[in-house]
Order: sequence, then structure tokens, then C-alpha cells
Amino acid sequence: MKKTKLIKILAQFNTSELRRFKDFVWSPFFNKNEKLKSLLQFFLNFAPNFDQEKLSEEKAFEFVFGEEDFKEQAITKLTSKLYKLVFKFIHYEKDAAGNGIWADIHFLSFLKENELIHEYDQHLSQLNKKNDKSPLRDSNYFYERFLIKQEFGLLESFKGELKNIGINYQRTVSALDAYYLVQKLMYLCHQWNHQAVSPQKVETFELLDELEEYIPKSPYFEIPTVQIWFSNLQLLKSENKKTNYFKLKDLVFEHHKTLSRIDIRNLFAIIQNNARIVFEKKEAYYKELFDLYNFQLKEGIFNDPVFFTVSIFLNIFTSAIILNKLSWADDFLKDHSDYSKNREDDVHSLCVAMLCFAKEEYSEALDILNVCNLKNTYFKLAERRLRLKVYFEMQLFELIDDSVNTFRKYLSKNKSSISDLHLHANRSFVNIANQVFYLQKSDVQKIRALNIEIEEIPVLPEKRWLVKKIEAFLN
Repeated sequence: MKKTKLIKILAQFNTSELRRFKDFVWSPFFNKNEKLKSLLQFFLNFAPNFDQEKLSEEKAFEFVFGEEDFKEQAITKLTSKLYKLVFKFIHYEKDAAGNGIWADIHFLSFLKENELIHEYDQHLSQLNKKNDKSPLRDSNYFYERFLIKQEFGLLESFKGELKNIGINYQRTVSALDAYYLVQKLMYLCHQWNHQAVSPQKVETFELLDELEEYIPKSPYFEIPTVQIWFSNLQLLKSENKKTNYFKLKDLVFEHHKTLSRIDIRNLFAIIQNNARIVFEKKEAYYKELFDLYNFQLKEGIFNDPVFFTVSIFLNIFTSAIILNKLSWADDFLKDHSDYSKNREDDVHSLCVAMLCFAKEEYSEALDILNVCNLKNTYFKLAERRLRLKVYFEMQLFELIDDSVNTFRKYLSKNKSSISDLHLHANRSFVNIANQVFYLQKSDVQKIRALNIEIEEIPVLPEKRWLVKKIEAFLN
């Protein structure tokens, strides 16, 4: 029974959601079947995982029907009815969690059908004011605006004020156009961005040329949301990205508070990905990346856990270390210690070790690495690279050979869980680092050749450190 659709859904509910679902089923408004209450109570006895052996149809039947003879069809039908209640509950929850536009539209429909025109007019005016005052200007806002303008047109028809019908039609069409343009531009951006990384190439971008010609000349270009997605599309398409990069960045910085969470996340991801192209020099790129992260921190964008992932946390910290902003990195780590310490991966210790290394406190860094417990494959790669660097700085050559060999074995063993890009990059690091470790000042030709090889590798972890070690031999 634990593999049924109902159990799979219940297993996804947290404690609060399970409690609210129980209240939902116990409410006579939604359910008057006492046996459904009993069946749900049986299931809740096995929450939150619902994986105990006793979770069976026979046990469920006995809990609900007592000593009656087991009838599979009876418990199957009851389970099916409970599944339908789960569906209604989720629908109800999503509506309650939303901004209520459809509740308002349904209410307006009721008023209209019952010819309560004065009340209809009042409620529609209130809804329009609420929409105007909304701080967001995302696609949902424009969709709601279209629905509201559409209702105003219906209101004029009911009032019989024919002189205003044409005006309201125009307002409705304009609202629909604004919604369409925002949605169309957004999905063109997603389509173009996906094509860049997908082996399946899309040849047709419907109406792209027409929109690129029309939008900059249209009144809709005054809408910041339209400007943002239009600039995003131009950035994704253009070969000369610099102008479009700064245009998009400035727009997002200025209007980010009017965007939805998912839009902000997507736009900053695109800006950060293109920063690598616009800023060719590593120093300039990391400075830009740090500024982007710092902006999001100051504006509270990372207060949302959807954005502030462990990977983002580590990227922010790493960019500060690379730029030698050690005091900032130290403060950042202290300010977010509750977050970094309460992770499955010991990213806090990894960051402290990185900070010690940057301060040339190599012995302290090694002590921390020796007790650092990491599970994420990519975090383990960072730990192994840092460990090799520490061994070299401490001249622990007796440990370097073993560490290089175990690093190579780890890459081979886990290659299925490492992207090709990172696999190749880390293999390059191990190979280059192993050569750097055993260079002699007299190997001038070899040193210069290795220096050229390093510069020609497009993606090489710890490249700055390797170059610094090479330059020490040349000076």
C-alpha cells in the first residue's frame, strides 16, 4: 500500500501540512464520511515516512471497519475517495497561498450573475486599486491587469454605457498585449538560453524578428519589465555582449523589487554567466562576480532560501578569498555561521580552512581539513585541491605523492557523478600541480613551457595559485 499515489503524496507533506490536511478532512464542509477520517488517522499513525511494514490494506481495513471480513474493494474505494480529498486540499491550499485574483474573479462572476451591479462596481474598483498598488510588475501582475480590464468592459455592458465600451475594449487589448509581450519575451529568453546548452537545436523562434523591430518603437517599451526581458534577449543573442550586459544589469539592479523570486533568480544567473564572457581578465571577472553577490546580499535577495544555496554560499566566500578580501570573508563567515554550520556537508570548516590558507596559516588549515567531513562530490574536490596546496606550501613532499594518486583514483571512481567539464578541469589541475611540485629552478625551459600550457587551459581550478608558483621559479 505504501507505493500508492495517496501515500506518495502524504509522504511529501511536512508536519504542518499533514495537520492542516487532517483539519480539512475533519471539516464537515469538505467531508462528512466518518470512515475517511478513520482511514486518514490510520495513515497519520505512520507519518512522516509511511514506510512501516504494518502499513497494509488489511491493517487499514481492520482500523476502519473493525472485525468485519476483509474486502479489498471497500478499502480501495475509500482510499480513492481520500485521494480526491488530497487533490481538493492541495487546490484549496494553492488558492489560499496565492494572491486571490481568481477568488475575486469568481466573486465578481457571482455578483454579475445575480445582477448586483453596484456591489460589482465597488469590488472591481477595489481590485483595480489593489493591482495598481502592487510592488510587483511580473507576468502575473500583467495577467491580473488584463483580467481586471476585461471585467471593466463587462461592467460597462451591464450598465448600458455604450460610449465607454470602445475605450474599455482598447484598455483590455492593451493590457492583454502587455501581458503577452512580457510572457513572449521571457519564453524566448528561456528558449534561446536552453538552445545554447542543449544538443537539440531549435531553428524557429516564432515572431522574433517582428518583435525585435516592433518593441523598441512601441509604447510598451516604457514598461521596465518589457525592457528587462528585451535586454536579456539581446544579451543572449549578441556576439558583442558588453553593451547589452551593462544595460540588463542596470535595469535589474534598478527594478529588481518589482520582479518575482523566480525571475530574479533566472536573471541574476544569466548576468553572472555572461560576466565570465564580458570580463575576460580573471581579476576583473571575480571583482564583478563579487559585486553581484554583494548587491544581492545587501538587497536581501539571498534572504530567500531558494536563492541562498550551499553552492552559492561557497561561491560568495571563494570570490572574496580570490580578491584577497579576507576581513570581509571572515565577517561573512561569522554572520552566516548558523547557516554554514547546520549543513549536511561541513562547508563551514572548509571555508575556515580556505581562509587560513589565504592568511598563510598552513598548519591550522591542515588541522581543519583533517577533521572536515564533506559528502558533496564537488566540495570534496575543493578539499582535495586545497589539501595538495597545503602540502606543497608546508613542503610535505612525502604526502604529496599519495595525495595525488588518491585524487586521481577519486576522479576515476566518481567520474559518473562529475560533469565532463569539472572532471577534465580537476584532472588538468592534478597533472599540472604534480609537475609544479617537482620543478627545479634550473628547469628554465620546462618552467616556461609549463607556464604557457597553464595559460592555454581554458578551465583550470586554482590557476592563479599555480601561475604564482611558476612565477616564483622564474624570478
